[in-house]
Amino acid sequence: MGTAILITLRYLANPDSMRAGGILFGFTKSTVFKCIHKFCMSLAAIKHKLITWPKYDEHIRSSSKVSLTRNFLAL
Repeated sequence: MGTAILITLRYLANPDSMRAGGILFGFTKSTVFKCIHKFCMSLAAIKHKLITWPKYDEHIRSSSKVSLTRNFLAL
């Protein structure tokens, strides 16, 4: 799975084609596609654990910091 993560991160971070990533890692374009697809689907399956809205007090605290440091109006 470690190589699949590297392939996916490389693909998402660079405008290279899947073929270029395959050449770099020694895989075919179809294998690179499968790695990217599987990894992204795995992330999507646990997105509720990774992405959360801030709780009210966290929101107030962070928005106040931004307002003070960037001279924005607090909402």
